[in-house]
Amino acid sequence: MANLFTKHNRFISILVILILILVLANLVGNVLPDGDWGESLVIEFVSPFLAGVNIINDKVTDTFNVIFNYRQVKQENTSLRKEVKKLSWKVQQLNEIAKENSRLRKLLNFKEREDFEIVGAKVIGKSASNWSRIVTINRGSEAGLEPKMLAVTYNGYLIGRIEKVTANNAQILLLNDPNFAIGGLISKNESREIGIVNGTLSQTELLEMNKLPWNAEVKAGNKVVTSGLSKIYPKGILIGKVKKLKPENYGLTRVAIIKPFVDLKTFEEVLVITDF
Repeated sequence: MANLFTKHNRFISILVILILILVLANLVGNVLPDGDWGESLVIEFVSPFLAGVNIINDKVTDTFNVIFNYRQVKQENTSLRKEVKKLSWKVQQLNEIAKENSRLRKLLNFKEREDFEIVGAKVIGKSASNWSRIVTINRGSEAGLEPKMLAVTYNGYLIGRIEKVTANNAQILLLNDPNFAIGGLISKNESREIGIVNGTLSQTELLEMNKLPWNAEVKAGNKVVTSGLSKIYPKGILIGKVKKLKPENYGLTRVAIIKPFVDLKTFEEVLVITDF
């Protein structure tokens, strides 16, 4: 307690003096008659101190106003932040709807462009295994899907083939899976070379087209499409583009390394070709 008085000794002294002055002014006002010189003298003496008291009072009032306004502004700021989050979420939802509408329009354009019977579906799951590259879609046998049907993107790029089917879902084996294989055709007027296109175990983003003759007129940049020779799959579905060639079987044949047209990590909708 002694330390408290010592620390604030000056403030307490000033406060005591101000209180005594106010008491003195009050007593003088009650004892002395109106217009007495003593009262005037006291008023002259007290006035500067009263002015100081008024300044202190104004500062205290202003401080309380600032504190009150700060709390009010803080509450308004919190409310505005919540509103901004809500609006940001709504904008994000609208953007997603706009993207989906754009993709669906492209799917419709493909359906009108190609003479295929197709069923649209959404991707609802992806395999997490490094050994098997499979996606699950939300259509199955009730929608007419069967194993070995091909799945493509909205612009006609090959994704893979239906592997397993349930009533309301199906699994698509992606074309970069090592177990995937399909007849491929080099799409150019002066060369119609045919080979087997399959996925690889080591290069997850590339395909291989095997069994090309050593003198095949194939070069980087050539497009590869489905050959359709087996009659199981339609002809002319875009697979990818030749990236480079390398020899195999001691130079007797060559293998083309193919970059798929489709990004197999990002597609969200597919078209399953049910008839052609």
